[in-house]
Amino acid sequence: MPIDGKKLDAITTNSEYVKNMISYYLALSTDGTTPDGAKERKKIADDSLAYLKPLDSEDGGVMPLVHGRMAKLYMVKGDFANAPQVLR
Repeated sequence: MPIDGKKLDAITTNSEYVKNMISYYLALSTDGTTPDGAKERKKIADDSLAYLKPLDSEDGGVMPLVHGRMAKLYMVKGDFANAPQVLR
């Protein structure tokens, strides 16, 4: 039985959301003690933050989860000034 277009779109959207939410763990497992590792951590975090920022709205239903994950992504990339800002 084939999947209809709406279900496929929902699966794709959900997969992209989950990928960007769990990218924190990928960044965390990347060695941040080397210049290349720190650069990779920052790229992973920045890419996920770019995806998650538009979801930071009250009508999305995921705002508290997104806030927590964005704060963690800021911290893992070493941006400790912005981390608490998303939790307010």
